[in-house]
Amino acid sequence: MEDKTVDFLILGGGIAGTTAAETIRQVLPDASIAIATNEGERLYSRVLLPHFLRKKIEFEQVYLRTPQSYLDHKIELFLSYKAVKLNCQDKLVEFENGERITYQKLLIATGGRVKKLDIPNSDLEGIFYLRTAADAKAVANQMSQAKKAVVVGGGFIAMEFAHAFATGGLATTLLVREPYFWQNALDEQSGKLLEQILSKAGVEVINNEEVDHFEGEGRIRSVMTKSGKQIEAEIVGIGVGIESDLSFTDDTGIVLESGGIVTDEHLQTSVADAWAAGDVAYFKDVILNKNHKLGNWTNAMLQGNVAGENMAHSASSGQAGGGKVLETVSAYSITFFDSNVTFLGDTTKDEATQVFQRGSLEEGSVGQVFMRDLQVVGATLINRIVERSPLSALIKGKIKIKNPQVLSGSKFDLGTLVPSQ
Repeated sequence: MEDKTVDFLILGGGIAGTTAAETIRQVLPDASIAIATNEGERLYSRVLLPHFLRKKIEFEQVYLRTPQSYLDHKIELFLSYKAVKLNCQDKLVEFENGERITYQKLLIATGGRVKKLDIPNSDLEGIFYLRTAADAKAVANQMSQAKKAVVVGGGFIAMEFAHAFATGGLATTLLVREPYFWQNALDEQSGKLLEQILSKAGVEVINNEEVDHFEGEGRIRSVMTKSGKQIEAEIVGIGVGIESDLSFTDDTGIVLESGGIVTDEHLQTSVADAWAAGDVAYFKDVILNKNHKLGNWTNAMLQGNVAGENMAHSASSGQAGGGKVLETVSAYSITFFDSNVTFLGDTTKDEATQVFQRGSLEEGSVGQVFMRDLQVVGATLINRIVERSPLSALIKGKIKIKNPQVLSGSKFDLGTLVPSQ
């Protein structure tokens, strides 16, 4: 069997890969473009999966492209194609099903997979993770048969599970192994505010508690904690993060760091004719002047656009690199119950970082503003969505704030710090 050959090969059929393919098509109407995805689904919105679980939308509404749209864009879509070996020298990708595709330009946008708990009986029926469309359908089916639920984890996905279970009428318990929710990303007041919101919605939050093992015969019956608590459950949702499987890039010369593929500000990798976008990209952020990863929908779409334009430019001009620069203030938001949480820019803490708090637990809104060298570099906002725009402008503009103490409290209008156009 002869290898298939295309001008542009995109590994990953999510929003980053699909946006890149469609961007290339806009620039090069006659190029051959293929998307190979390890999922058996065309593009769907991971963001909308929780909405489906909460019965806000029908399942078909999570799909963002029809089969015909790929034909209209002359994009070949290969489903259930998992890359197992990449040869950058020969520009060849081998897949688990035995197929091989050669390319001229490559984009790696394979996303992430859920981290799984490695504890006894974690394979019992009724224990779920939430990443794919298939996951969401399975969770929805089990929710319809359950009355008691347990959520394990302290981040976005755990919150989505808790939201879905509670609004579905299930008695829901959330286990958090830290002293307060989301300790690795938030301060104590922010974490406690989230717990307050969850508790008000009927979710029982238990801190400083970790799962020891699950019990049941074939199907989950209860969760046993390390302190000896037994919590009945007919469904368990686990949200302990995601990771990228990049083993297929071994021995290629592609540089990896922090679980991602290192790219420059053009999303070019360390090897010729290969780019990376989305969850797998450890990209150069020109605003923050550092490399980092950011796994969210909007960022992945923007990166797909930049990578696609640069791939097309490279093919048409013959130039090895350069092109469009990715320049955006990284942001991620979630709305749950009647509240919202937003992360902006760089929210890591080190000795050079000053953190100013806005709002309070009593006010029902808490924010953290992160500064270095008198410049705002990041923020976390709970129920302070109106401050997202001025803070984004301050981060993007690298505006010096001579009196940073004004950032504390609740009353000061952050918009007055942004120069008028």
